[in-house]
Amino acid sequence: MKLSGQFNARTLRDQRPPVWRWRLLAAIGALLSATGVLLLLATLAGLLGQATPFSSASPSAAVSALLGLAAVSALTGGVRLWRVARRHRCRSKQLSFARDLLKRQP
Repeated sequence: MKLSGQFNARTLRDQRPPVWRWRLLAAIGALLSATGVLLLLATLAGLLGQATPFSSASPSAAVSALLGLAAVSALTGGVRLWRVARRHRCRSKQLSFARDLLKRQP
């Protein structure tokens, strides 16, 4: 197959403008996961006997368990949100071929 001199690989990529909502969603996910890490550290400090700003000098086990659960859920939710936003943001950089070209020929 002969290649022409006017072939441009950039024509195979989508020419959509950048979408800021995925970047904003990734930033929100990163902030949520950072909040989860800080809550988890505060919970561990409360369990070890250090005074935390979230509770009194002697936190109960139920309060510590709820804070730990909130911290772990915020951390996992933030990481999942960041990964989804990153996946959608990087998807636009893929080549856009026709569906027939992607099928395997027998």
